[in-house]
Amino acid sequence: MSSEQLLRDVEYLAGQLSHRGGITENERLAADYLLKRFDESTPLAQKEDFFSIDAYPYLFALYYLDFSVAVTVLAIWWPWIALVYGITSFLMYLAEFTGYSVMSRFMPHYETQNVSARFPCDSPERLVVVTANYDSPKAMPWTAPGPARWLRLVHVLLVCCMVLMLVSCAADGFGVFQDLDVRIGPIARWTGAAVLLAAAAALYTGARASKFTRGANNNASGAALLLSLAGRFHEKPPESSEVWLVATGSKEMWLSGMRQLFRGLEVDKASTQFLNVTGIGSGTLRYVTGEGMLHVYPAGRELVALAESRAAEFSARPMVYRGLPTDALIPMARGYNAMTIMATEEDDLPSQWNRETDTLTGVDPEAAERAADFVESIVRGFDSRPLS
Repeated sequence: MSSEQLLRDVEYLAGQLSHRGGITENERLAADYLLKRFDESTPLAQKEDFFSIDAYPYLFALYYLDFSVAVTVLAIWWPWIALVYGITSFLMYLAEFTGYSVMSRFMPHYETQNVSARFPCDSPERLVVVTANYDSPKAMPWTAPGPARWLRLVHVLLVCCMVLMLVSCAADGFGVFQDLDVRIGPIARWTGAAVLLAAAAALYTGARASKFTRGANNNASGAALLLSLAGRFHEKPPESSEVWLVATGSKEMWLSGMRQLFRGLEVDKASTQFLNVTGIGSGTLRYVTGEGMLHVYPAGRELVALAESRAAEFSARPMVYRGLPTDALIPMARGYNAMTIMATEEDDLPSQWNRETDTLTGVDPEAAERAADFVESIVRGFDSRPLS
């Protein structure tokens, strides 16, 4: 019966709704549905409104445009000023990429929402936060099967171009290449700038031509898993853990829902665990031991240990995820214990990841149910473990 209800939840989120794109009316309808379903299991369910940027490609196109133009132009006359400006912009970029709001603070924002349900216990030894975004992504040119496998390498190339431009500014400031006939510094800067400008143009035009997907696997399946857990924890609450189930909104607008969760969050870092769920409707069940496109953030040791001890029972395998950030990146980057549960295909991405073909026919209710059993087992596993 549980798998049947889980499938019905996916059918509403990805069938009756044509999409759940962030900052849209359809996303709000999905939030209302999740709140209604959470209310069936706990009186401590709520919807929290907040504001999010539009699409992340515009944000990063702006970073690439600003960096390439400003550094290249300033370096013509003032290489040291260009270096200082470039380092500042580069650090802002890295902070933004790990979930901190920097330049995005100054972009237009639109209303969206998180939906959460809490399951307290009498004497909690820890807090376990299970998250899953419920908004659906857009199908971008770079999320097609071929380009998707090169995303990390392209991102590394763009970062290298930024570093190359900064090094060239420092070299010009010190006069390293001034005795050479070939002006290496300007050549390096203009080459890096050309690559960054091309990336900015590709991001902008790609985002303009993109369409929201139904997002059945990514991530209606994860949101439905939260609803399944709510029913299970209502029937049998965990013995020593307080549990929060949080459906994050506008994750595809660059982790907006998870950032909102951390605004004003006052919990003990050592006794708080974050378990993120995404794309579990089809494929091989995985627990992510580390993730990040540039720097790999390790998952929480207790979470990994619990997943390892149950992996054989649920046919789950470990992996390191190097794709676009999941919601787990924000707690990881802030020093919290966190781990992602997902299901992947041979390319180490969730099935039909960010594609228009991500429809109901691609969701296997038995796979989603097995993932729900796996996540529940990990959460309840804390009951038998002492607080470290």
